[in-house]
Amino acid sequence: MTFFHHEAFSRNIGWVSEYEQQVLRQKTVAIAGMGGVGGVHLLTCVRLGIEKFRIADFDIFETGNFNRQAGATLSTLNKEKVESLKKMALDINPNCSLKVFPKGVNEDNIVDFLKDVDLYIDGIDLFAMKARRLIFGQCHKQEIPAISAGPLGMSAAYMIFTPDSMAFEDYFDFKSCLSENDIVIHFAFGLSPAGLHRSYLMDESRVNFTQGKGPSTIMGCQLCSGVAVSEALKILLKRGKVYAAPYSHQFDAYRNKYKRSYCPFGNRNILRKAKLKLAKQFIADLSREPYPYKDDYTDPVDRILHYAKWAPSGHNEQNCSWERLKENSIKIITSETSSPANKHEKQRVTLNMLGIFLETLEQSAHFFGYKVLTEGEPKKEKNSYILNVTLQKLSKPVDNLGDFIKARFTDRRPFKLIKLTTEQKKSLEACLEGNYKVFWRETFIEKAQTARLNAKSMKLEIQHPQYYEELKSAIKLNSRFSSQGIPDKSFNFSFLTRYILGKILPNKVLYTRMTKFGASVISIAETSIIPDMCSGVHILLTRKEEDIKDVSASEFKVQALQDGRMIQRFWLTSASLGLALQPTFIQLVFSREPNGESYIGNTSKFKNVLNSIRNLFIKTNNLQPERAVFAARLGVPKDRRVYSRSTRSDSK
Repeated sequence: MTFFHHEAFSRNIGWVSEYEQQVLRQKTVAIAGMGGVGGVHLLTCVRLGIEKFRIADFDIFETGNFNRQAGATLSTLNKEKVESLKKMALDINPNCSLKVFPKGVNEDNIVDFLKDVDLYIDGIDLFAMKARRLIFGQCHKQEIPAISAGPLGMSAAYMIFTPDSMAFEDYFDFKSCLSENDIVIHFAFGLSPAGLHRSYLMDESRVNFTQGKGPSTIMGCQLCSGVAVSEALKILLKRGKVYAAPYSHQFDAYRNKYKRSYCPFGNRNILRKAKLKLAKQFIADLSREPYPYKDDYTDPVDRILHYAKWAPSGHNEQNCSWERLKENSIKIITSETSSPANKHEKQRVTLNMLGIFLETLEQSAHFFGYKVLTEGEPKKEKNSYILNVTLQKLSKPVDNLGDFIKARFTDRRPFKLIKLTTEQKKSLEACLEGNYKVFWRETFIEKAQTARLNAKSMKLEIQHPQYYEELKSAIKLNSRFSSQGIPDKSFNFSFLTRYILGKILPNKVLYTRMTKFGASVISIAETSIIPDMCSGVHILLTRKEEDIKDVSASEFKVQALQDGRMIQRFWLTSASLGLALQPTFIQLVFSREPNGESYIGNTSKFKNVLNSIRNLFIKTNNLQPERAVFAARLGVPKDRRVYSRSTRSDSK
C-alpha cells in the first residue's frame, strides 16, 4: 500500500492551513521519555503531521506500565521503549525520521540530542530530576522552547519555557533545595500550584516522594499530550499567545476546572515560599511510612503469599508467618494471640486467625491459578500452631475474591444510613459454607442495643489494667498508614481526643487516672456509639444450634478454622458488594468470659462488669455467646477515600 501524506493528514486542514501543515513537516521535535506522557506526545505529534524527531529512553516496558503508557502492550513487554515507539510512529507515518537515544539523555549526548531541534517536549518521570534539569538547562543555552506537562490525577499541569521567558532553574528555585526530595517537591508544586487534583486523591498511602512512588491515570497522560502538543503547535507555527513562565497552567477534567497562575519570581516569591513550606510538611507526612505496596514478585508462590499476608488480624498483629519448605510446599506458623483471654478463648481466637489466613491464601491462590491443599490439622508447638499446605496448579480458573484482598480494610468511620438491599443480604448469606446463620440488626432500636453492648465492652477494654500494654503497643500515635498495629488516624477521633490520647497513652499512671475519671467517655462516643448508630446494619454471624455441643479437641480445631475462613469470606464478599465493614469482636470475647479470672484476677468489680456484658449480649441477641462466630457493622461508606489504614510488614 502506498502512503500519501496529503491524504493521511487532510483532516488537519481547516484547523491548520495547507501551508502550515507543510511547515510542521519540516520541524524537529525532541522528546525525552517514552513512558506515560512521552509516548503519547510522540504519537500525537506524528498524527499532527510532524515528521522529524529525536527520542530518548533507556527503559523497557513492564507490566506496571499497562495502565497509562501508549506503547505498553503484550507484544512490547520487556522491549525497549524507544524502539517500540519508533515502530508505532512509523506505522502511522512511514516518512518519519526518528533518531533514537536508547541510553537516555546524559551529559555526553545532550548536545547531539538537541542538535537542530525546534522544540523540546518533556516526557521524563517526575522523580528523574537530574536528567530534566540537564535538558532544560541546555535548552535555555541553545534558546530552544521547551514544554513540560505532568499528569496529576485526571488533570494536566503544564508550563512553557521560551528563550525570552523566565528560566527553568530560576522559576523552580532549585538552588535553595537541600535534598533531592526538595527538588522534586519544588518542581511538582511549581508546576501545579493550584493543586486542582488534590481533593479527589482516594488513597494517600500510594504517594511516597521519598521512594519515588505515585499513582497515575491514562486520562492524565492523554490530557498532557493534548495541551502540550496544542502549545507546541502555537510555538512551531508562531501563532497564538503563549503564556510562558512564570505562568503555570492546570486543566482538571474530573473537576471541570482550568487555572492559569501567574507568580513573579516563581518559587522565590514570598507567598510561594510559605506555601512550599506547608507542601513539604504535607508530603513528609505522606512519605513517613514505608511504601507498603511492593509487588515485584516473579515467582507465583511468592506473589500468592504476598497477597495472603493482607489477611486481617486482631490489632493488626499479623500473627501468621510462613516458611517455604519445597517449591510449592509451605509451612504456616500462627503465633498465639496476645489478648489476655483464658486458655480456651486464646486457642479459639488463634485458630480463627489461622482460618482467616487460610481463606485469604486460598482466594489469593485461586486468583493466580492455584489451589491450596492442607496436610492434616494444625499442630501445637509451644505457643504456636503449625500447618503445612501445598499449592497446586488449577486445571481451569475458578471464581474468587482475590481482587478484594488488598482493597478490604477496617473502616472505623460512620457510614451512610442506608439499609442493605435484599440482594446484598442474599449474596452475603450465600457465600457461607456449612451450618452458619446471619442475624441482621438494622432498626434504630436494634442498633442502639448493639451500640450499648459495644460501648460497655469498649469501656472495660479501656479501663482494665491488663489491656493497657496491648492498647499501647497496638495504637500507633500520629500515624496514618502503619505496617504494624493500628494507626490512630484510622479511628473516628476528634482532634481534641487524638491530642489527649497522644499525651496519656505513653504514661500508664496518667492513662489510668484519666480513663478512671471520665476521659474514656468522649472516645467511646466517637469511636463506638456514633459509628455504631451511623451504620447500615449490625450483623452477628453464628453457628446453627445443632453445631453447639461438646466436641473433641480435634473437632474444635476444625470448627475454629472453619469459623475463621467464613469470617474472611464474609468480609471479602462485603467488600466485593461495595460495603464497608468494622468488626466489633470485643463484645464476643468479653461475653464468653463467664467468671473473668483470666482478665481481672479477683477484682469483683470487673467480674461484675463481665457478667453484665454477658447478660446484655444474651438479652440483646437472644442467644448464647458461645454460638457467635463474628460480629461487625456494615454499611455504604460516606467517603471511599482511604485517609488512614493499617498496612502490612514486608517481613513474613
